[in-house]
Amino acid sequence: MTPETTQETPHQKSEANKIITIILLVFLPLIAFFMGINFQRGKNLILHTQLIKQDIGKDDVIPKCIPAPARESSRVEGSLETYTSKRLKLSFSYFQSTNSPHKLEVEEEGNKISIFVVGSSGEKWVPKFVQVFDKNPEKSLSEAVSENFLNSYSPDNCGIKEDELEKKYKMYNPDFEYATIRVLGIASDTSYEESRAKAALCPEDYISFNGIRYFVMDKKHPGRYAFVDIGQDNISAYPNMSWDMTIRFLD
Repeated sequence: MTPETTQETPHQKSEANKIITIILLVFLPLIAFFMGINFQRGKNLILHTQLIKQDIGKDDVIPKCIPAPARESSRVEGSLETYTSKRLKLSFSYFQSTNSPHKLEVEEEGNKISIFVVGSSGEKWVPKFVQVFDKNPEKSLSEAVSENFLNSYSPDNCGIKEDELEKKYKMYNPDFEYATIRVLGIASDTSYEESRAKAALCPEDYISFNGIRYFVMDKKHPGRYAFVDIGQDNISAYPNMSWDMTIRFLD
């Protein structure tokens, strides 16, 4: 038994030819249109280049992007210095520049270690410093600061705020606790004169006002804490890391 074969009728062939003719009539003009656009773009580019050559009169006048000469970056040279106090059981590091007219000097007196910026003529600027205190290991940093610095001040005027420093302090020293003495009652619209008057009602040498000042404690050494006075600028140890972030309490 042989399979049956189907043959296209003349009507079916006619319909197929009509469809092919319609497709060609629709798409051929579109193809020709886009080819014409590309051809014209090529002609315009050649004409544009020829006009440039005619205007300047040279063969190699097609503009090119010329990179700007690289500038030599100013490089700070120096060394990382570490100061260690065996008596106060504390250390920190700072960057000492060798190509700067200003040098850093460290002095230790009593329970205070100061970093001075020394000018080219030997003058010393207002120092940054760290001051070390003993405390009861059973008490928190806030309790120790309150007992030692706020006993004679009204809680309506001065208060303790914990961990108000930038997040990177905690990032570099996760075992450290931080606290600041804040002047209360100062708003964004408070005048400077009124703010100064309110600051006078608190221990002015230890408040966080018109500069960065804070208390810090290492939870691994709970019998001591320190007060750090930075002021309105700071001294670097590493890129994006100031000297006070390198403070270490030692055994």
